[in-house]
Amino acid sequence: MEVAQEIQRLDNPLANTVVLRKAEPRLLAVSNRLADGHFYLMRQLCWVLTINAVETYILQPRDSAGFEMIADAVQNSVASPNQYLDVVVGVRGPMAPPQMCRGLRLPIVMFDQIISFNREQNIDLLVFLGQGRVPPLVGVTRAHIEEALNRTTQVARNTGASDRHRALNYLAVNNYPEFYLNAADECHGTPPGLPQRDAFLSGVEVRRSRQSGARRIVDVIFAFTDNNTSVVRKFFVRVDVTERFPFLVTPWSPYYDHS
Repeated sequence: MEVAQEIQRLDNPLANTVVLRKAEPRLLAVSNRLADGHFYLMRQLCWVLTINAVETYILQPRDSAGFEMIADAVQNSVASPNQYLDVVVGVRGPMAPPQMCRGLRLPIVMFDQIISFNREQNIDLLVFLGQGRVPPLVGVTRAHIEEALNRTTQVARNTGASDRHRALNYLAVNNYPEFYLNAADECHGTPPGLPQRDAFLSGVEVRRSRQSGARRIVDVIFAFTDNNTSVVRKFFVRVDVTERFPFLVTPWSPYYDHS
């Protein structure tokens, strides 16, 4: 999920709608002013989250700290376009009434948190962790890790409206570096005594786990296809999505199809 990157201001100062889309440097001054203690102005605005350039949700902070999160997200997106991945964590509510945001009929999300990640900083961290890994990653370069990050974050650009979406979004942004390092290793790593792999992430599937009982647990399955032999290798992680904040149940493991 991506938080918008452009501020589009409407004429009426008491009914302004802020839509985050494509960033422009001139908007940095606006976001700086909003962040510089002028949160009373932010309360007069209608904040709209866009996903893949589609206006998707109207955002409402659960408390005053939420306005600071919005200001930070706007500043990051304006200062470093296309470098930030942002996820909004909250509860989806009813459709907004027409008078709320100048006629926009979108679901309202009462959010608790906006999590922002800088792509370049994440890649640098993953490269550092990969160099110190035991056993070490062999044959995996920074470009390979960046490729894994790009592919996995693409599948996480969704509305977060289902357990499948929430599990993917959690894996894309949580502090679980093994997820990206293992994906890069499966595509380009060099196993001991074997030639370097040449594979690609060919599929991502989310299934309800057999371990689900009273809780909602899903298996997120990643398929890697060898470019030379077409052999498919599958791995999975298990995620509990019962509550507002998902968490990892089973780490990266080989997956075997069940008949």
